[in-house]
Amino acid sequence: MKNYYSILGIASDATQEEINKAYRQKMSQSDIGSCDYEQMRDALEAKKAYAVLSDKANRILYDIKQEIPTEERILVSTQEEINSVIETLENSITRQKTQISSQLTAIQALKKENKSLKKELETSNKNLLSNEQNINALKESNVHTHEKLNQLKIAFEDLKQSKESDADQYFNQINKLKNQIEILSNHNLKYKNILKKSGMLLFKIIAAVVVVMIFVFILISINQ
Repeated sequence: MKNYYSILGIASDATQEEINKAYRQKMSQSDIGSCDYEQMRDALEAKKAYAVLSDKANRILYDIKQEIPTEERILVSTQEEINSVIETLENSITRQKTQISSQLTAIQALKKENKSLKKELETSNKNLLSNEQNINALKESNVHTHEKLNQLKIAFEDLKQSKESDADQYFNQINKLKNQIEILSNHNLKYKNILKKSGMLLFKIIAAVVVVMIFVFILISINQ
């Protein structure tokens, strides 16, 4: 933290007039609304330093905190100034107590939140472990399923080959039956031709016999 006296460029035993003059001069050189970061920073530091050093009670407290040598500090000359310093001290202590109380409340809340987060973390770890176990189980199941699929694939290929072999056998048998049917058809055709020829021969024989019988009958009749 920079020394407020150094920021305004004054001694630690400077009078109020010197403080006011140094502040006006500093602000004329700096611009709190400037886009330049250094100028804006210098202006803010000067304003903060002036707010402390321009108030006598705050200045005394600041000198005590900064351990400014006693001979360089401003003196408290009246009871009113003493009371102002005491009031400022009391207000400062009250603010610090309030801040400490707020910080303690925040710490308690953080502890509770930490416990809650710890429980959530434990639950998350348990869920993560359970998920890992489920993932491992799924992996094992996937391996078994893959093995079963391979077995089914092999069985299907075997069945396919068996069916193809059976089909080839059936086709061979059908072709054999066709050949046998064709042979039988050819034999049947031959038998039909033979029967046809035999029938014609038989008819001729019968006709010849009839003619002979008629001729014999005629001869017999003539002889009588």
